[in-house]
Amino acid sequence: ALVERGWDKTIRDVVNTQPHGAQTGNNALLAELCRPRIQAHYLAVPQIRFPDEADRDCAPCPGVVPLGERLSCAHCELEVHCLPGHCPGHVCLFEPGQRWLFSSHLALPPAGREWSGADGPLWLASLDHALALRPGALFDADGGLVSLESEAAAALQRTRDVLLQLRGRVTEAAAGARSLQDVAQRVCGDPGWLPDRWRSLAGAPETARLRFIQTFLRELCAPAQ
Repeated sequence: ALVERGWDKTIRDVVNTQPHGAQTGNNALLAELCRPRIQAHYLAVPQIRFPDEADRDCAPCPGVVPLGERLSCAHCELEVHCLPGHCPGHVCLFEPGQRWLFSSHLALPPAGREWSGADGPLWLASLDHALALRPGALFDADGGLVSLESEAAAALQRTRDVLLQLRGRVTEAAAGARSLQDVAQRVCGDPGWLPDRWRSLAGAPETARLRFIQTFLRELCAPAQ
């Protein structure tokens, strides 16, 4: 499709907004067809260059380079915002004129073992940052489009609300739990309270689920500032 539409002659930059294989799996094909500059946040670059063997969707991409603070395109200038939480090295692109936010998976939950890289407190801070941008439209990495400012804010706020509920449940569970596994069981043992897509947390590998829950426990134990 790229060649048929002549895009192989016009694509000059590719941004990997996160290092998960589902989003970087076409790097090798794009490099062969278009010879673009493939970029990612510097924290994501090592994983994209040398992917984990378990990430079968991701072929090595030795040519990926660190992304700068801005990206110049033919018809617009995009700001690069480092908004981690869904995973390390997660970025969003923002076009300030139209207030378009290319949000990647900022408003979407991870799947399976990807939960091991998620960080609840960082994610909440990133959502607050994105809401402060007042995006007029939201384009996510799954092809979703929200074209009204109120709906864009609502999509981000829904994710924020789920994370706040998770934080509250972890805090409550930690008060009487005897182990990390006990906390996880109290939070995710009955996942019916979670929205459908977020139930992937309950079905994630135990190590991934525990690592995510630990991010809220670290916040809970951090000294007051």
